[in-house]
Amino acid sequence: MKKLLVVALGFVTFGTLAAVGSALAVAEEVREGVPAKLVEEARIRMPKDDAFRGSEGFAVVSYVIQEDGSVDELLVEESFGGASIERAILSGIRKRRYEPARLGGEAVKQCHSKVVVTMTQGEDGGRITRPIAARLRRASKKLKAGDLEAAKKILVESKPQTIAGGVRVALLRAEIARAQGDQREEKRQLVYSTVHGGKFLRDPDLLAAVVRRLIVISAQQNRYAEVRGLHDALQELGPEANSPTVQQVRDRVDLALASEAPLVTAAKVPPARGPGHAYYARNLARRVIGIEDVKGSIDHVDLRCEYHRATWAPKPGRAWRVPDEWGRCYFIVFGDAGSTFKLLEYPDSKVAEAPAV
Repeated sequence: MKKLLVVALGFVTFGTLAAVGSALAVAEEVREGVPAKLVEEARIRMPKDDAFRGSEGFAVVSYVIQEDGSVDELLVEESFGGASIERAILSGIRKRRYEPARLGGEAVKQCHSKVVVTMTQGEDGGRITRPIAARLRRASKKLKAGDLEAAKKILVESKPQTIAGGVRVALLRAEIARAQGDQREEKRQLVYSTVHGGKFLRDPDLLAAVVRRLIVISAQQNRYAEVRGLHDALQELGPEANSPTVQQVRDRVDLALASEAPLVTAAKVPPARGPGHAYYARNLARRVIGIEDVKGSIDHVDLRCEYHRATWAPKPGRAWRVPDEWGRCYFIVFGDAGSTFKLLEYPDSKVAEAPAV
């Protein structure tokens, strides 16, 4: 039986990996990390043409905070409102300045940072324009009648200018995707609808229902870190927001994470957002990871953690150990859209004898 070669990600220079025989051992003393602190934020202005048209927008952006407190390596995970609004938001984020993160008293990169920036015409951004409201009613009728294609066509032709309108369109698109069995699209639209913590849903019960559905989908996709985060957020909405079904999902996830079996996820690189590179991303639930059964082209892995970053080209039969002191990590795989692979997350106690899948 083949043994799985383990590579330590700790204490390496950017873009390199070092093979270590006893890589399973964590550092005996985990240094205390202090996150970066925002000290200067540039004002982000709505582009004049968008302001004139009454447009709104948002962007979910992850980025790296360098040792000198500057911002770099921006990655747009989701956005709404058009290219000009997205550019304005990115420009503002690049001008941010931080007191850098520290690990063991030394300034380090903070590579797992994320922000949601919204640009609205009023304080609440809660408007739904009449044309969009009319299209939503028409699409809802088609959906109830079982005419999914007609409902989709109406929504494709809808061009909401406000975030609230975009959120309502996303919810209806999620319903259509669920009816068609397209779980990936359903989840994408539900995530979109919860921007800014569900602020634009304007209905706590609706927000709780969306989060419950996201928990179920995330569990089916083996995204266990997401399940835990979503369930914690659900409980913050109040005890009535939880449900027996969702609690059972959380319990199953906790059991799976406590087990000795590797977590196996069938992953696929989705189409690129606009002109950027195509990538697959998720939060990690365990600290030892591997990639197997690659079909297509995978360029590299970009691991962005709270207090460190590493990139490497994945190789079958090899696993990588993420030191605990790096903090929470965001796992990104860059490659050609449509490429598939298996992501394996191994328990610490079994990595030494885990066979290559």
